[in-house]
Amino acid sequence: MKMPIFIALPTAALLTFAISGATYAATQGTLNATSTGSSDLSLTINDSVKITGLDDVTFPAYGANNTGAINQGDAFCVYRNGQDGYNITASNPNGTEFEITSSVTNDSVQYTLALDESADASSATAVAYATAISFASGSDEVDCGDETQNVNTAFDIRIAEQEIRDATSGVYTGTLQLVLAPE
Repeated sequence: MKMPIFIALPTAALLTFAISGATYAATQGTLNATSTGSSDLSLTINDSVKITGLDDVTFPAYGANNTGAINQGDAFCVYRNGQDGYNITASNPNGTEFEITSSVTNDSVQYTLALDESADASSATAVAYATAISFASGSDEVDCGDETQNVNTAFDIRIAEQEIRDATSGVYTGTLQLVLAPE
């Protein structure tokens, strides 16, 4: 009597056979005066975002004759494929709050940050540290080529007079990090 032979295939191999047959639907032509074949096409476009046009910010020197808070900012480009919504999370990669620090004394000066979905920061919204703020749409061009002066977003940094007056004289530096993500 003949014994039946069973071949054990790994589950992954069985799934590969099952999936591969169902995902492709190309048709082949027939031998004739003309022949037509078809091929299904598939493209996956992942969410994409990009910040360009950021500049370093240098505050003017502040001394005995100066009064009031100081503001400084920058306009930049936010690209979002499909112009869909996105968010920006602002932080200081070297700390836990918005601040610039003296390398000599380790004193720090805190600042507030506002972001705006326009190049002039005229309607800027205050940003909480490390908290995402949502915007409706970015540019559909990677470098904002169709926007005025190639920018469509801005930030504004404000340092209160009291923060400056309480700090030791010297040079203060820091980094503002903006993380852009699709929504």
